[in-house]
Amino acid sequence: MGLSPTSLTFEEVVLWFEDDLYDQLQLIQFLDWFSRQDLGRTTLSLIATDRYLGLLRPDELQRLYPGQQPVSQTQIELTRGHGGRLRQRNRTR
Repeated sequence: MGLSPTSLTFEEVVLWFEDDLYDQLQLIQFLDWFSRQDLGRTTLSLIATDRYLGLLRPDELQRLYPGQQPVSQTQIELTRGHGGRLRQRNRTR
């Protein structure tokens, strides 16, 4: 999935996602993973956009950064277990 326990050594992890279905499913899987980790002092925040991140110039990405929102413990807990179910359903198809 691309997540490493090394991410938990940082003070903050900023998750960048688009608003399409694929990205939203990935976000659920990422938050599910974080829900099963000891975050310690690591905080999570989210930048969500309706624009395709891959085509944005560096200055456009930089303008999105101040709009990041903290990810609450409630949001993390709501995803617990759902990421695994999504992965399992994809394997059975």
